[in-house]
Amino acid sequence: MQLLKIRLKSAGIHCSETQLLTFKKYHDLLLDWNERANLVSKADQLNIEKRHFLESVAVLSAIEIKPGSNIIDIGSGAGFPSLPISLLRKDVNFLLVESKKKKALFLQHVVSQLKLKNVSVLGERCETVGKKKEYLALFDFVLSRAVGKLDVVYGWVQNIMKADACFVAWKGGDMAPEISSFVSKYGNKSIKLLKMDERLVDKEKNRSLVIIQ
Repeated sequence: MQLLKIRLKSAGIHCSETQLLTFKKYHDLLLDWNERANLVSKADQLNIEKRHFLESVAVLSAIEIKPGSNIIDIGSGAGFPSLPISLLRKDVNFLLVESKKKKALFLQHVVSQLKLKNVSVLGERCETVGKKKEYLALFDFVLSRAVGKLDVVYGWVQNIMKADACFVAWKGGDMAPEISSFVSKYGNKSIKLLKMDERLVDKEKNRSLVIIQ
C-alpha cells in the first residue's frame, strides 16, 4: 500500500494510517474472492493499487464532492470506483448497484467486513433502478466505470439525477465518437473531458474522466 500512500499524498489527498489499513483489507478481500466471483483480471491481480484504487480516487482531484452528497455507482462490479472513494470520504453516501449475484454478495461482504456505514448495495439491473420512483431526482452524482457507452448509461440514470447533478464516466482511449453520439442524442450539455491526474494515474495509460453536468 506504500505506492497508494505516496501517490495520494503527492496529489494532496489525505489518507490516514487507519484508512491505509482499510485499503489493505479491501485488497485482500478482492484477492480472496476473485477466483469464485471473477472480480478482476489475472493481469490486474498484481496491479490493484494502480489499476483500480488510484484510478477510482482520481475523481477527487477533478471535481468537488460536498459532504452529505448522494452518489450512485452504476454497475459497481468489484466496487470500482465507489468503494475506494468511500474509504477516503466517510462524509458522503454511496449506493452501489450490481446485478450479478456473486459480485453483489462480495460488495455486501466488503461493506460488512470494513464496517462502511456510508455504503449500501443494491442487487438489481442498472436499467431498472432508473425507473424506480424512490430514487427519482435523488442523486448528486452518478458514477460509471467500464459499464457501457455514455449515451446508453446516461439514458438509464437521467431520471434519478438532481437538476444540478453530475454524471462521471471513467474512460480510456479516443472519446470523440462517444461524445459525438451523446451530443446528437441529448444535445450539447456541459461536457468536460479531463485527463486523469498524472500524480495518481500514469500518463501513458491514457485514462480520462468524462464529466456531464
